[in-house]
Amino acid sequence: MGLRQRIWAKKKRLELRRLLGMKCAQCGSKDYRKLEFDVIIPQGGKHHKMEWSWRMSFYYQQFRKNNLQLLCGQKVGSCHNKKTINEQPF
Repeated sequence: MGLRQRIWAKKKRLELRRLLGMKCAQCGSKDYRKLEFDVIIPQGGKHHKMEWSWRMSFYYQQFRKNNLQLLCGQKVGSCHNKKTINEQPF
């Protein structure tokens, strides 16, 4: 990814976090270092393999559809981890 794309993606990531309230939609945590974007109604995992600029465009589309939230993540037992486990088919 080029420098301009990285700068754009970083700016858009911060902007989108602000639009989503800068806190976890489940527990209310405001630790921005642990907040992750979560697509409420899963759309498949293709976006996880995209470069950040493409991924941010995907997240903005989901935001406009009211299908995006922030969840705390990065560890077992986090809100994002719990949601992902609950979405798994048995």
